[in-house]
Amino acid sequence: MTFTPTTKRRLRAVTPDDQSFSAGVVQYRPGDDADTMMAAADALMYEAKAQGRDQVRQRDGDAA
Repeated sequence: MTFTPTTKRRLRAVTPDDQSFSAGVVQYRPGDDADTMMAAADALMYEAKAQGRDQVRQRDGDAA
């Protein structure tokens, strides 16, 4: 999985002007299911929001 600056720019381009974009990004790992992936992405999203506007956080160990 690659979450590049280009990907972030593309997402920002479709985000309304008065809103910011923060995200938590995870990649499937053996043993993950939808619930564990969603919980990890959700926690990362809140971490990103706490760091300020337009932040993206990726789970440790996931490919960058």
